[in-house]
Amino acid sequence: MTLPGIDPTAQFDVHGKSALILGVTGVFGKVVCATLGVAGARLTIAAGNAADLGALQGELAGSGVETAVAARRPNTETDCDLIVSGALAVFGE
Repeated sequence: MTLPGIDPTAQFDVHGKSALILGVTGVFGKVVCATLGVAGARLTIAAGNAADLGALQGELAGSGVETAVAARRPNTETDCDLIVSGALAVFGE
């Protein structure tokens, strides 16, 4: 019997997929952005500090990562709706 040719790494392929990441200006958020972005994901990044958010977007763009930005924290349902609708406006469904 021969086993089917399964590539387990394909299970984790994020190329072309969209990810929404909150709290990106902290260390963990930046690592997540770098990891998913370099792997080919399109990122919607959100944080409350607009200046740090803009700097991170510039760094990601310099590495060829496609990003959308939401300068807000998910503190209310309205904030969450605005973050998600911003991601959809840029990347679609």
